[in-house]
Amino acid sequence: MSGTWSNDWRNDAGRVHVHSYLGYMRLQELTEEHVESMVAWLLVGARRRGGQAGTGLRPSTAQGVLSRLKEALGRAVVRKLAHVNVAEYVKIPRRARKEDKRTNKRPAPWNVVEAKDLLLGIKDERLFAPLIPSLMGLRPAEVAGLRWEDIDFDAETLVIANTRTMIGNARVLEKDTKTEAHERTLPLPVKQAMLAFQVTQEDVDGRGLSALWLHVRRPPRPAPHDSPPA
Repeated sequence: MSGTWSNDWRNDAGRVHVHSYLGYMRLQELTEEHVESMVAWLLVGARRRGGQAGTGLRPSTAQGVLSRLKEALGRAVVRKLAHVNVAEYVKIPRRARKEDKRTNKRPAPWNVVEAKDLLLGIKDERLFAPLIPSLMGLRPAEVAGLRWEDIDFDAETLVIANTRTMIGNARVLEKDTKTEAHERTLPLPVKQAMLAFQVTQEDVDGRGLSALWLHVRRPPRPAPHDSPPA
């Protein structure tokens, strides 16, 4: 099992809510009415954090919880642990979705002028070059997984072939991209900035790391007051 997947699943909000409301039941006893009751609870009293505890979640968040449950039950049907996916036809009430859309309007995306202002404002930052791929739609793990051999400065392209993720803030996991479709070749932005970043990285590290990312060393934890000095 992938380390990132298992870690995400253990801490997944959808799993927490489903377990809180339906965790006492056997899988084979679950009905569509139980799932509908859970959806109603999500909308009125499931919040634990990010607001007043005991209030409802936003319909979009409730939809995410419901989607994870549908996915899990679908897998249970495939493995013959359940005869039917009882959540398949359960939906978030339309009234709740329309009310959420009226009261929580999405902010307008930046226009060209605002985007240029951002780029000009950060162009002297040390991490300006690796930040640009993030603005091109790359996932953080894909940016962190870039290596210098993935970058063709002559053709001005970069290849997305690896990901790099921190597991539990303690272990680094490097692996291929999620799917073949995620392996792709993209135009290289800000070539000169990327070259400058390569030089800066080699100067800082002193060993010329092959990876695009830099090691980030966490500061040592302060010793308790009653401990002898190191």
